Amino acid sequence: MRSLLSGICILYIFSSFTPGVGHSKLTGRSSSGRTIFTAEFENYSTLEKGELTVDKEQMIFMSSDRCHVIFDDENKVYTLHIESEAYSNFDTLRYIELWAIPSTFTVATNAGTEFSEVYKFKAKMKARDPRKGKDYEMPIIKLDCTLGYTNP
Repeated sequence: MRSLLSGICILYIFSSFTPGVGHSKLTGRSSSGRTIFTAEFENYSTLEKGELTVDKEQMIFMSSDRCHVIFDDENKVYTLHIESEAYSNFDTLRYIELWAIPSTFTVATNAGTEFSEVYKFKAKMKARDPRKGKDYEMPIIKLDCTLGYTNP
């Protein structure tokens, strides 16, 4: 009986991991701290979830949203575009565009993190403004970003 329970526990633990799948996490914060963006990806470019917070008002991105990532660490390129369906009503459209400023792109230490590779860079971002009563699109702002990767 004990070996059966041990076997079930081992199967459960290993079934919760997806072998051969890398993950990444992007975090960005404005210098004022009023704007924060986070996103998590499976296979480095498939959006799992994302969140843009401006003045404590949030806009959530989901795995069903369209997501395009271009990443080339050798040439210091990182771009991200996430967009929801509008369903003929642009008031419900959620989107964000983010691009790294190549001259700021650096490899950071991964010590103390769960990531095997960590990059830091400044990025420009434009997005639908999540705040009520504001313009449709927020002005382009700069974020200090950290991008972490785990290898499969």
